[in-house]
Amino acid sequence: MSEPRMLRKALLSPHSKQWKKAIKSEFNQLVKAKVFDWIEHLSNNKKVIGSRIVFKEKLDGYGKHVKFKAWIVA
Repeated sequence: MSEPRMLRKALLSPHSKQWKKAIKSEFNQLVKAKVFDWIEHLSNNKKVIGSRIVFKEKLDGYGKHVKFKAWIVA
């Protein structure tokens, strides 16, 4: 099975619970590391940096799912 390329596909997959857990873990790590701040309004001289989520399934030697990873990248 190939990794989903979009959030919607991950959340509709049979492994949606594992993907949600991986996304939450990644988000919590970014919050803990103080990587970003929430803002209400963007000033005129600032630009928004887009992001996406990269998904990766870790398998053992027998093809069994061992770990689900998600990375939030700019």
